[in-house]
Amino acid sequence: MSFELIHWIILPIVFVSMTTRATLGFGEALIAMPLLTMLVGLELAAPLVSVNSIIISAAILLLDRKRLHFQSAWRLLVGGTLGIPLGLLMLGGDGQAGLQIALGVLIVGFSAFKLARPHLFELKTDRSAYIFGFLSGVLGGMFNTGGPPLVIYGSARRFEPEEFRVTLQSFFLPAGIMVAVGHGIAGRLTGEVWSNVAATFPVVVVALLLGTLLNRKLPKGRFDMIAYGLLVIVGLGLIIKTIAVG
Repeated sequence: MSFELIHWIILPIVFVSMTTRATLGFGEALIAMPLLTMLVGLELAAPLVSVNSIIISAAILLLDRKRLHFQSAWRLLVGGTLGIPLGLLMLGGDGQAGLQIALGVLIVGFSAFKLARPHLFELKTDRSAYIFGFLSGVLGGMFNTGGPPLVIYGSARRFEPEEFRVTLQSFFLPAGIMVAVGHGIAGRLTGEVWSNVAATFPVVVVALLLGTLLNRKLPKGRFDMIAYGLLVIVGLGLIIKTIAVG
């Protein structure tokens, strides 16, 4: 497959996935990773998505820094810093498949419940952010699925879409940098990866601008429905992938 043809295949996938990330604050890997892995392989897909996600996170934090909910952000980060090493230690232990299926069922069940009863379960303070950050770190370390606890926290704190989006990036940016460093240590940040990062950069910029516009246009109720709908897909994907691999 020619270099130019690969780019024409990658560009629309990157655009849709990064627009999702720029709009909601999460969810790009759900779209990009299965498609890119199938088309260009994991060795290219994983670092490409990782670097582009860092670009989006940093840009959102820069653009919307005034909307950052700092009291939540630093607590989530502290909790995540403690949770990630535990998740990595638990990685590969006995019962991993059962835990992944249970996690998928929990995500689907809770998200479906929130879609049906959106006004229940409200957090009044930031104190529980440590717990949600810790859970996100553990799940990220074990299954690379750290987003759901953060989404649940942001929704339960009744953040406006802009607050929700930018506060999640305060967690995802350092986590993403750690992942990218891991790719670099493993030798996966190759010249081919960087050439694709450069080729997709204009698309990422357009996705950022479009996603920012959509984020500011979405009413909070609609935003929460889309976020929890995406979590249902995340949970189902986790269950299906675990069963298929098993």
